[in-house]
Amino acid sequence: MGPLQIRRFPEDMSGFPIPKKDFDRCLLCGLFEESVSVNGAERNFYTYIAEGLPYDSRCLVVAPPDDEDPADFLVSSGLKDFAERERVFLHLLVPRGRWSFDGGDAEYMNMVYARVQSRDFYVTMQDNIYAFGFGRGATVAMQAAMKESQWWSGLGTIGALDAAAMLNSVPEPDEESRTVNLTSEMILQSGRGPLPVWMAFPRKGENEAAVVAYWKKQNGTSPEKLGGEGLSELYLPDPQYRTFQINEENVAQVRVSETAEAERFDLALFERLWSYVGTACRHRGPGKRLLRVFKRAEALGAEYHELIAILDRSEEKHFEHRELLLSIAYEDLGRLYMDLKEYLYAEKYLNKAIKILTPSAKIFFGELARMLDCKANCLRRFHTIGGNMANILALCDKAFKL
Repeated sequence: MGPLQIRRFPEDMSGFPIPKKDFDRCLLCGLFEESVSVNGAERNFYTYIAEGLPYDSRCLVVAPPDDEDPADFLVSSGLKDFAERERVFLHLLVPRGRWSFDGGDAEYMNMVYARVQSRDFYVTMQDNIYAFGFGRGATVAMQAAMKESQWWSGLGTIGALDAAAMLNSVPEPDEESRTVNLTSEMILQSGRGPLPVWMAFPRKGENEAAVVAYWKKQNGTSPEKLGGEGLSELYLPDPQYRTFQINEENVAQVRVSETAEAERFDLALFERLWSYVGTACRHRGPGKRLLRVFKRAEALGAEYHELIAILDRSEEKHFEHRELLLSIAYEDLGRLYMDLKEYLYAEKYLNKAIKILTPSAKIFFGELARMLDCKANCLRRFHTIGGNMANILALCDKAFKL
């Protein structure tokens, strides 16, 4: 396979056709070069978008080995195929020669985390972005995650660690009040917190032992060392948790693999790391960004179905609704409502939906209506129940089993 063509995003995307189906998919695919400002200097990085990748998919920000071109590494390592198979965004940092361990490249990595949320050409969500570092890039990723552990949802490294990996292990004065303004509407709050971590290195020397001790303390793990398949050490969160788990779940483990496979990047080893590192995501909560397990629909017994409904024949508006059917139907009902609102003037149709949906869903839609301040209009026109909306009810009853 030849090298990927590196492109720049178009300056104007207003002429792109809006798809009538799969409208939650990225309009572009391929390998793109982007830039970010870091301490007044412009740094480039690469973004790989698989064809048909949905918006808000999980993102991996990668500090690759500094002895190989990042674009070549994307293909030769198998990460491109991985991104297409796992349906994730890939963002690869570009070293300037060898990685610098003075903190500048770690800041670069954290600023890439911020930059990919600009939503200029694709849409990401800050709650599911993961840091990875390979080779000497492992030390860069470690520095970045220690400084802004509340930003990232997980950390994975493959390779020996430099003593400078502990550069950001000591909190800075007033770091909790530090913010990064992405836009006038999006502000990132700095802070430390628990983080799911899996580190793989060829040998556990003094540098690696110090990093393991740091994350054990940061994640509040029990002192007992466990093991498992492919694991040299496993430390679980202490069950004597100091706070309630209503907002934040106590799920941040520290995993260690001491293996010869970590001498260089190994795809199978990386996929083992990802199987754990990618299990959690962040949620914005009171005063901080909170960690919770990422709920996978398939793991909850969901099945994939395709629902097609013609909602307004007179205006010939068609709507195709594709969703995984969760055992808890409220999440999908919320998505259905938002789709209706954006594409079919939900204020007009919601009044019919409220009266014909089952009681539990009716309560849910009622809450949404109050948030949109349109409940009054809904109730005034409830007496008109369209046949097409009745068809949607039949589909909902079958799909969601309310």
